[in-house]
Amino acid sequence: MLYRLLKIIVGVGIRLFYRQVRVIGREHLETRGPKIILANHPNTLMDAWMIGHICNQRIYYMAKGTFFNAALKRWALGSLGMIPVNRMVDSKTDGVSNADSFEACYKLLEEGKKSDQFLHFVTSLIREKANKGFYSDV
Repeated sequence: MLYRLLKIIVGVGIRLFYRQVRVIGREHLETRGPKIILANHPNTLMDAWMIGHICNQRIYYMAKGTFFNAALKRWALGSLGMIPVNRMVDSKTDGVSNADSFEACYKLLEEGKKSDQFLHFVTSLIREKANKGFYSDV
């Protein structure tokens, strides 16, 4: 519910702020089945909002673990489809397990969902290499 409400609000904001939004390769986003969307994102917030806006299917995002440092934030961000991950460049966040986060991603992909992985978070979602650049808690 929170995801849908925010998607509507963000969609209105995008249409008011941007004169035109061009999407090249949209047909790849609209096909059924699991997807990993790799997006280079110079603008942390706007890029995620734009991808969520142009995709009809719900998108799940990986977000840095430091955003999840309080129970209310964990609930709100989780409701928006965000999955926490501890990065080496940030401090490790209590209650955030990278093993659990990657398992959540694998489960979503097995269910046929779309996951948006920004390039500086994940370059390869292969189990054997998932801990490179992340805190290992396996």
